[in-house]
Order: sequence, then C-alpha cells, then structure tokens
Amino acid sequence: STINRRCCARSAFWWIAGDCLGFRRDEGYMKGSRKRLKLTKDLWYDDTHVIGYDEQLEVLCANGFGLWNLVQSQRQEGARELASTGKIPKGATPNKIREFCLAHPSVCQIVLSNGLSGVQEFVKLFRPWLYSGELMVNGDDYSKECFRKALSKSKLREPVDVNLEESRRTIVVVVGIATSGACATKSYAEKRDFWHKHVYTPGMMYRNSLRAHASRPESADVVPDDPPSPSPPS
Repeated sequence: STINRRCCARSAFWWIAGDCLGFRRDEGYMKGSRKRLKLTKDLWYDDTHVIGYDEQLEVLCANGFGLWNLVQSQRQEGARELASTGKIPKGATPNKIREFCLAHPSVCQIVLSNGLSGVQEFVKLFRPWLYSGELMVNGDDYSKECFRKALSKSKLREPVDVNLEESRRTIVVVVGIATSGACATKSYAEKRDFWHKHVYTPGMMYRNSLRAHASRPESADVVPDDPPSPSPPS
C-alpha cells in the first residue's frame, strides 16, 4: 500500500499506525508537562511498546506500507501556499506514483490520508489515472462519499468501477479519515478503528498472502489466498 504522507507529521497518523502494527509512538506527554495527551487513554499499547521514529518507519515498511507525497515539486510561492492553506497550488508537479505502481505490481491499495481534501488533491493531480480503469474506489461509505463530493465539485463524471476479480492490476483507493487534529468530528478511537479495518488489516492480509504465495512456486498462476485478519491486542 502507498499512503499520502503530507499530513503524517503533526497528527494522529503514527499513533494509529502503532496501534495497528504493534508499537506505540511515544509516552504521550504534553510538551513541557507530565500530563498525557487525551488520545493515550484509547491506545492499544502501553509505554513498554514505545520505539524510535526510525524503527517505526521500518515496521511500517516491513508490513508492506510506504509513504508518498502527492506533490513531487513546486515553486517556492506554491510551497508557502501549501503550508498555509493545505491546498495544492497551480503548477505543482505530481509525484510519479502511477509509474511506481506500474513498476511494482504487488501494490494493491492507495490510501489518501487527508479525507475529502486529500481526494480533491488527488483528482486535481491524477485525473487521467482516475479514468484509466486501473483504480477503484474502496467499498466503504466514507471513501465513496468523499469521491462523490470531490467529483461533483469538479464537475467530473464518476470513474467506471472495475471488477477486482477480473483485473489483478486494479488498485483500490481508500480515503482515510483525516488523522489531523483539525478533524474534530471523529474521535481518535473512531479514526483508528476505520484505519484498522479499511487500511492496515487488508494491507497486511495481502502482504501475508503474497509471502505465502511466493513460497509455492508451483502455484505461480493462482491468486493468493487471504489469511485470517489481525486483531487488536486483548
């Protein structure tokens, strides 16, 4: 899976990743205080599971996930606009995500981590890809509603759905509930549960099935089976 990384730095992204992948971002104290962040009461792992940032990246990648910015480059003025408004300015050069996916056929999922605004940015930068037949919106209500709103605002027709069973190169696009603190309509637990169900669980299932499939060379033409879904710690 590839995840849009623009809003990962100052958000609940790494807390959610930790809950879903078995680690804890840090102890969760507020800056300059011994008081814990509110979200720590809903975390699945205690302080004994804290690991450093570099190791967090290693765990994320080892489980089959990667982080990408939608934008590869832009003018200095555009960078200031992006920082201040969160919107991608005119003249921004999209990252070569489509080319990466074509070169790596094991990629089965793209996650837009910034809710509706993430979809609007994706539509703006990757419109031809959206209508290529290579992408399919995830079946959850949130992803479908975000794409409906974004396409309606852009006056674009909805992309044609592609049957996953008919094309193994179809990549599912999931719209993750925004992990930013600015998204206050959802609690940390609600955001984490969505990402666990629609991002990390299917991503790890597919990664594990690829590994199992790779160990059976006599079954090279058989679609990998899905192993049981991982569960939160008890």
